[in-house]
Order: sequence, then C-alpha cells, then structure tokens
Amino acid sequence: MDRDPQPPPAPGGRPPAVSVVIPCYRQAEYLPFAVSSVALQTFRDWEIVVVDDGSPDDTAAVTRQLIKKLAGRRIRLLRQPNRGLAEARNAGIRASRGRYVLPLDADDGIDREFLAKTVAVLEREPGISIVATDLAKFGAAEGVIPANPEAPLPVLLVGNQQAYCSLYRREVFEAVGGYAPDMPVAGYEDWNFWISAAERGFRARRVPEPLLLYRVKSQSMITTANRHDRQLRAWIALRHPALFSEAQRAAAAEVLQGSQAAEADAGQASAPAAPAAPAAPSPYDEAFYGATADGSRRAAARIVPLVREWVGAASVLDVGCGVGAFLRAFQEAGAAEVLGIDGDYVPRDRLLVDPACFRPVDVAHPFDLGRTFDLVVSLEVAEHVPPERADGFVASLCRHGHVVLFSAAVPQQGGNQHVNERWPSYWIERFRAHGHEPFDVVRPALWADDQVEYWYRQNCLLFADPTGVERNPRLAGARGAGLLSGAPDVVHPAAFAARSGEAQEALQLLARLGAEGGTYAFRRGERGRLSIQRVG
Repeated sequence: MDRDPQPPPAPGGRPPAVSVVIPCYRQAEYLPFAVSSVALQTFRDWEIVVVDDGSPDDTAAVTRQLIKKLAGRRIRLLRQPNRGLAEARNAGIRASRGRYVLPLDADDGIDREFLAKTVAVLEREPGISIVATDLAKFGAAEGVIPANPEAPLPVLLVGNQQAYCSLYRREVFEAVGGYAPDMPVAGYEDWNFWISAAERGFRARRVPEPLLLYRVKSQSMITTANRHDRQLRAWIALRHPALFSEAQRAAAAEVLQGSQAAEADAGQASAPAAPAAPAAPSPYDEAFYGATADGSRRAAARIVPLVREWVGAASVLDVGCGVGAFLRAFQEAGAAEVLGIDGDYVPRDRLLVDPACFRPVDVAHPFDLGRTFDLVVSLEVAEHVPPERADGFVASLCRHGHVVLFSAAVPQQGGNQHVNERWPSYWIERFRAHGHEPFDVVRPALWADDQVEYWYRQNCLLFADPTGVERNPRLAGARGAGLLSGAPDVVHPAAFAARSGEAQEALQLLARLGAEGGTYAFRRGERGRLSIQRVG
C-alpha cells in the first residue's frame, strides 16, 4: 500500500478523537463534497483517511489538491490495488488513529453538527458504542429516513436499521474483525457489520436528526445489491448461524447453492440465449424502487408483528406487493404461505421473496385467484386505481380474504401516478358493501412511531367480515375503537408539516419568479413534489 506524506501531528502528538475513513473508487468528482463536509464540522478534533481503491479516475490527484487546499488539517491519502469497498474501509480504519471511527462514502456528506452531536453521546454514555443519525436523501430522490439503531436483534435481522455512516468506538471494529470482504455481492457489508456488533452485545443510540447527507443515484452499489437481496440474506444467515433456526439455515444454503448453479450454467453456455421477451413497460424506474425499498422494509418490520397480534396469518396475499417487502416480513414472522401480485413490470431480480411467490396480475381490473387467504394486504395501492374501478378493486380484495389490511393515500398526499386519492371514509363505505367492517387497531399503535413513514401511520386500517371476526376473536373487542369512534378522516402531523413547508417554499419561489418574469413549466414528481423549469 502506498502512503503519501503524513499530515501535521495533532497538538502534543496525541491521536485525534475521530477518524473519518473515505474509500473512493470512480467517485473522484464527488470527493470534494465529502471532504468539505468534514472540514466544516463544528467539532474539530478529527482526521480524514482517503483510500484510493485502485480507482481509474483522478482520485489521488483530487485528494492531493484537497490536502493542499486544507493545509494544516489532518488528511491522509492511502493507495492500494482495487480490492472492493470492504477491504478499502478496513485498510483505512487500520491505518487511522482515532478512538472513534466514522465510515463515509466518497459521494455522501455529513451535516456540520454530525460529529459534535454523535461524539457527545459516546462521551456521555460509556455503555453506548455506536451512534446513528437519521438520513437525508438528495439527488434522484429526496426525503428523510429515520434510523432505528436501538431496535432489538430480531428486528435487525429482518432488515438494516441504520446507515453505514454511523460513529462507533474502535473496539467495535476490532471485536467484529472489520467489514466482510467475501460477500458474494458488495453492498450489504454495513448491515452484516451491525449484526455482528449486536451479536457481541454492543449497544447503539440514535440522534433523531437527519445529519447524514445521502446521495441517491439511479444506479449504485446498493441498487445492484438489492437485486441480489435473497442471495445476500442467505449469506448473512449462514455467517451468523447462532441467530437463525436450522430451517432458516437450510433454506439459506439452498438459495446460495441455486445462485452458484445458475452462475455455473451461465458460464458454461455454449450458444447465445434467445432474446428475452421485452418486459412490460414500467411506471416505476430503478430510482423509485431504490428510494422506497428501505422505507417499506422498515415499515414492514414494525407493522407485521403488530398485525399478527390481532390476526392469525398462516397464508398472506399482498395485492400490489412491489418487490415484496411485506411478504418477506410475513414469511420471517412465520407465515407458511405468501403470494404477491402486481404488474408484470415488477423487476424479478429485485424481489425479496422467491419468484415462485410472485404472480403478474393487473390489479386495476377485477381478479380472482380461485381461493382465499387468512390475510389480504393492500397498502398504498388503491390510489393508483382509476375511480371507476375502485368498487371492483375492493370487491377483489374481499373475495380473497375475510380479513384485509388496507391503506390508501388521502387527498393531497401526493405520489407517483396517484389518480384516486380518497379519505378513509370513502373506502370504509366500499368495504362495508361487502360485509367488511373497519377496525382501527393499527393507526393508534403506530401514530407516534417515527420509524414508520407517515402515510402508513395515517392510513392503515384492518377490515373483517363476520367470519374474519369469528376466526380472530380479539377483533370483536376493538369494534368502533381508535379514531373510528369519532373522525376516521385524519391527517398525520408529519404530513401536515411536510405540506405546509412545501407551500411556504412555493409562495416564496412564486414571488421571486414573478419579479424575474418569464415562462415556467410546473411538474409534479415523486410523492407529489413540484419541480419548476424555465421554458421561455
């Protein structure tokens, strides 16, 4: 490994408090943003170690320019042949000297208060070893993802609960042994690292502010990893055998063997395969799935255990399942049979369940699978169905189950291709036409849970017909409870705050545009966000 000349020593020759380690491969264009975000910290006792992981771009030259520009700051450059993200992080951390470690990707940044607020937790609470903050997305998607590092280990096994960029004590790295370089596909190293840390008893704390600035791109390492989700989850299960049952480990081994066999078959093919049939046109792109996957998994990890307290769910049908985050959570909670249906545009390589558990169906038209399920799930789907087909959509849900978990966007909620945003009372009337009464047991339990996106907290209702209540007798005592006792049509404070902030921004922008003059085009994008472009 090559090392550039060392930066000036800290006062008194002591090591810095925090080592920020930034691996870089083909990300030189973003590197100044990452380094500058550290240089602007209000907490000043840090060093930066940039690891040039054999990058073919000008990573080394850009780093040297930054070192020159920020003369007097403790910034070092390490260079090594390309070995991947895990090995680059490990090399940088081993070469660093701080008692606290912060991994930072070269295309991300941190708020100027990040180190001050996370270091304060570790200094104040010796029993805490890891501190995570919420995450603010920018780029191809926007929004805030709350961290949940204090979740119990079983929840962490369902899905990652915090971002890679969390501050931790050096002892965590040493006990875990670093980031695993042998994952079959890069991208889940941090999740595996947090599982290893929790397995060894290290405790984490959350700073409930969006201090990590996370760049979302249509194509990235994590979008590639998400396409191999089943394979990577299987690898994690086998890496942590004490945390998974014998049946789960056997299923994981089967998944990995199948992946290896498929790769071998692909390598041995002697003739080019016939061209695949063109995929159905998709109303959702790669960025959409990448931006919504984490939120869906996190919501599923909270909602599924809650629903199972009220409803036995050995078989589950998810209508409008997307890539199957809720199906996966129900499977891991013990459901023996799950099936998801959605448009043929859903990318099969991104499914979180076995492709055999997915069936392409146009759910905007009446459908009949010829059987019923213990629980039918349809979350934030009905708003995509044209108003003239809403009655048929509800009839299809009720046809397939005596109990339905349902949510749909309310007016002005905003979103991608929403054509029928309605208040819950609208849907309650349609479910009642099929003998399904509402039970408001989900919203009160989730209302203050900021780990779950507000639209689930605001919109989720259970519906059950008499047979469903008879089979799940706990529901009988919940009839008419919750918000249904008064006003079912409510807006969550988080939704109100989001829309109020956007309205204020829009008024200010319109005032400025009016002063400048010109012709502008307005477009409503993902989750209803307005964008404005000058056209004349």
